[in-house]
Amino acid sequence: MQVRDTAETFGLPSRLLHWLAALTIALAWTVGTVMGDLPRGPSRAAGTDLHFALGTLVLTLTALRLLWRLTNPLPAPPPGTPAWQDWAARLGHLGLYLLMVAVPLSGVFAAWLGGKSINLFWVTALASPWARDRAWEKAAEEAHEVLANLLLFLVVAHVVAALWHHFVHHDGLLHRMLPRR
Repeated sequence: MQVRDTAETFGLPSRLLHWLAALTIALAWTVGTVMGDLPRGPSRAAGTDLHFALGTLVLTLTALRLLWRLTNPLPAPPPGTPAWQDWAARLGHLGLYLLMVAVPLSGVFAAWLGGKSINLFWVTALASPWARDRAWEKAAEEAHEVLANLLLFLVVAHVVAALWHHFVHHDGLLHRMLPRR
């Protein structure tokens, strides 16, 4: 079992953190989308708490991924990869990381600007440091939604690029992030 990342492939921690983040982002986006359609009451409150917990988990996984990435080499692009594709991949990954931080933080600000506490994993709550400001709350909610949809767009582009490398180029890029057989 390979633990450390190498110039050729990702190690087990990178792969686990990648797939856990992907699952958590998908769940957070889905719950966030569905909870807006729920009537006010216990179901919506439970959905909001779950959404906050998932957002907190996205932030935690992103921090762990960044720490791991700082201590491990980034695998080289497959041989023959044009420079523009390597540049686009790096820019896309940077965008993904920035949004994996910005989306949850914008949700925190939206909640706090609404005067709400944030329930962290049903253990503790972070009270709002500000009085409710409806105008700023709406702006933060809108920013959160736009950033979340931008994250979804980049995730889809990331998946399409990985599948393109796998099915068109047959260069083994996708196998770097898949579980070992």
